[in-house]
Amino acid sequence: MGAGWTDGGGVLRCAALGERIGLAHGFTRARRPGPAGPQRLDLGRAASAEDWAWAAAACGLPGAGVARVDQVHGGRVLEVDGPGGAGEADGLWTARPGLLLAVRMADCVPVLVAADGAVGAAHAGWRGVAAGVVPALAAALASAGHRPRVAAVGPCISVDRYEVGDEVVQGIRAAGVPEAAFVRRAGPGARPHVDLRAAVAAQLRAAGVEVVDVCAACTATDPDLWSHRRDGAARGSLAGLIGRRAP
Repeated sequence: MGAGWTDGGGVLRCAALGERIGLAHGFTRARRPGPAGPQRLDLGRAASAEDWAWAAAACGLPGAGVARVDQVHGGRVLEVDGPGGAGEADGLWTARPGLLLAVRMADCVPVLVAADGAVGAAHAGWRGVAAGVVPALAAALASAGHRPRVAAVGPCISVDRYEVGDEVVQGIRAAGVPEAAFVRRAGPGARPHVDLRAAVAAQLRAAGVEVVDVCAACTATDPDLWSHRRDGAARGSLAGLIGRRAP
């Protein structure tokens, strides 16, 4: 997982957000503890209210409502002020304490951001990285007076398992990320492997985020994380959640 990350109770946590700032947050796994042993946890569109309530409690805000967006692999960011669906977007933020934000993933990069008086979350597949959803989230927070300070880049597919076509490299490069920061090739003529988390971390740093903590867990190799590439139609959805505790 990397230094500064802990794994327990069915969620991964980032010390930079939890221990340092005290925010409720977590990245869910494919199973959660149950009385008869681990139970499948799928926080996709068909997720139950019970599953979301479990996730809220596991992330440190029991009873909290969860705000979500219909993710479309784009660059749109929405401000939210209450639980439930907020519309089509891949980023959301709030200044409301006691509300959890959630993004779903199963290989794409989940990003949780702590700002002055607010929190944000983004879902960034390669199209989202190319569309600039992460810098758009940072800009939305900053323009509302909430300077982004710390970001946690959660579990996603690793560069070793993410072989892609050149259109992916071109799209991310066009978004301003230097190719050397996110592309690896085995040799001349070899198909590229893309490091999505490195691309997202580069965008966060370029947006002025002071602390960027990256989880090393790979969705495609960890059997307790969902992966679209590995699991196909059998996969569920993981979620990254973040919220401010009420004073």
